Amino acid sequence: MGKKRKETIKKDVPNGSRSEVYGASDIARLKRHIAEYFGEYRIVFSETYSGGLHVDFAVIDPTPGRDFYTMFTIGLGAHKMNSDKPKNKDFERMEIMVCLPPDWDMDSTEERWYWPIRWLKNVAESSAGTDAWFGLGQSMLTAEASEDSPFDGIVMIPPIMFGVDAVLCKLPSRNTVSICQILPIYEEEVDLLLEDSAGTLYEFFDKKRFGILDIYRESLCDWEEDVDDIIPFTVRVEVFWKWFSENEKKLSKIAGSRSEHTFSDLVSAINDGSMIIYKRLFINPIEGHEMSFRTEDSGTMFRILPYLISKMPKEYRGKWKFNPYMSGTGGKPNTVDVEGMEINTEDILVSLSSDPEGSGFILNSYNKDLAEIDPRFMYEIIYGIASTSAGDLLMYICISGINGLKEPEADMFPLTELEARLKESAAENSINLDPFNTLTPYDVEPDDSGDLRFDITKGVTNFPEMVFEYFDDKEFAYSDATKCGVVPAFIFFIAGEKDQDALMEECRTIAAAVEEKALGKRGSGEEIGIILGYAAGNMCGYIDILLFDEGKFISDGAEAALKSFGHAFHISRFSRYDGIRYLCTGEGTDIEHELEVLEKNRSYGLMVDIIEDMGPVDDLDYDLAMRYAEALNGIEMYDKSLPILEKLKDEGRDDIRWNQMIGISLLFCKRYGGASEYLRKCIDLGDETEWTKMLLNMSASLKGQGGNRSGKKK
Repeated sequence: MGKKRKETIKKDVPNGSRSEVYGASDIARLKRHIAEYFGEYRIVFSETYSGGLHVDFAVIDPTPGRDFYTMFTIGLGAHKMNSDKPKNKDFERMEIMVCLPPDWDMDSTEERWYWPIRWLKNVAESSAGTDAWFGLGQSMLTAEASEDSPFDGIVMIPPIMFGVDAVLCKLPSRNTVSICQILPIYEEEVDLLLEDSAGTLYEFFDKKRFGILDIYRESLCDWEEDVDDIIPFTVRVEVFWKWFSENEKKLSKIAGSRSEHTFSDLVSAINDGSMIIYKRLFINPIEGHEMSFRTEDSGTMFRILPYLISKMPKEYRGKWKFNPYMSGTGGKPNTVDVEGMEINTEDILVSLSSDPEGSGFILNSYNKDLAEIDPRFMYEIIYGIASTSAGDLLMYICISGINGLKEPEADMFPLTELEARLKESAAENSINLDPFNTLTPYDVEPDDSGDLRFDITKGVTNFPEMVFEYFDDKEFAYSDATKCGVVPAFIFFIAGEKDQDALMEECRTIAAAVEEKALGKRGSGEEIGIILGYAAGNMCGYIDILLFDEGKFISDGAEAALKSFGHAFHISRFSRYDGIRYLCTGEGTDIEHELEVLEKNRSYGLMVDIIEDMGPVDDLDYDLAMRYAEALNGIEMYDKSLPILEKLKDEGRDDIRWNQMIGISLLFCKRYGGASEYLRKCIDLGDETEWTKMLLNMSASLKGQGGNRSGKKK
């Protein structure tokens, strides 16, 4: 099949003739829904469309918990979309919304601020003025391009940031209104969404929790790289130094004769090579043959660049010097070029204030020239200038936010003093200035979901962003790492009810063995990864690692490091949307006990993954096959558990547990006659539990209502 037709947001649409309006009880319910799930709003303007359809446009201002603007329609859902596309009547009516950054000028009519609001209005007018269907998952190009917008179209997504229950509003009239969020996207993303196989991109939007407009984001077509297909960091490093060797004479000539070449000449030449590692990694010339990598606030880069530098060929080590990050100027002023303006760092005033939501500082900045810059670009500009003055490391560790001020405030000081002030403040506030080589303790409150890592009670880490983004269902640090060919992962094993301090010590011992026998000594230049930390949970123990070559670790090193420990070991990437892989089973491992621990914690999905990793399901013995079927039922995969249980019929016919399990599978596969037969057999065999009696009554009732009496598929 070819591409589907590209639809376009149009402003001028045919008018209908019927009048559509919410009833009083419906509009009251919709407004309560918006206030409950999205927040208190204010009406900013109204539009009247064909047939007298009145639509208010409302805004919810940023709040501490939701630091962004939300603009949405109230009234659009009175119009019923007339199409056979929405098979579910819940999607015949909709209100639409868009989320904008907290620094967006919502009152301005300048195009650089107004274009997303205009797009929202155009979608509303297109929907109201035609019988066409608009809804979740739909993408389209805009008819009116804007030079101030980097995007070319939109996709309609559910407002996932606000919770599942926010998506649909049930009205007293028995109608349902869906809440659709418009997200601006690039033309190539529209094209991909229109391909028959492009559903994965829509899922990716959902996974990444995209929703707030970000005019700086990369196209997902550029960076939605399959982690299974990435070039390992170790290979990229090898290729980089090969490139460097081939171009060393040219680079040396430029670096050694700065009077004959501009700064830009050297930057351009050297950064042709840095792109091999990562397209947003840059190298800045310092003096002569000394260079510094620019990490762009990347936690991953700080941790992996020492390895890159350690692999420099020996013949260049006395001549060239590469620093893993930019150092500060030690208080010396320098001049920077900002949009054609020459600004001296002594003329930039700054101050520090505590971040109420974090452990770092907010950097407040004022300069009369910088104050005139578009606030959308202010953060990157000020961060870049401040990093040049104070150094990348101090900025990364200490600064959690930046405010560009229009007027100076009291107690501000020149930017040239920032480096010294940050070091002083770090000492006063016990901020660790060597976090990459220090394991920092943390405690978390576990839950009983049975999901990996959510059982953790305590741990230590030198990469807290990676750890806590996993809990928050974010993947910024994870994605940042994979773009460089690095895979953040964790090894885990089933521990059961073990003293948490004792488990922490066991994890520390295993982590040391992994580093010694599998990863290699950190800083040796021969390592294929580094230890990030370890953690103890009520169900599992965890060892967190950053892999420079995932394939080599799994195939060559993992088993040698882990086989002496009495556990079955698995590995998972630091993504809640990735699966697990079996590593090895240590000597003396009690698999039955480990599966019992998972069953007790109702971690059925993990049970399924682990058992499937053991080999072909047909080769499982009776007990293990029963555990597998029970785990499948636990994740409601009854149609998959049923054939497994049917193969166990000869061994299980007089087993209460088998009869109950197959009865449950048949019940939820709507084969009520067969379910009743096996559940009654449970009772005949001596099962007196209320659970079995309840299931039997349920299957008998459903059978009496016209279900499948034979127990066989029709």
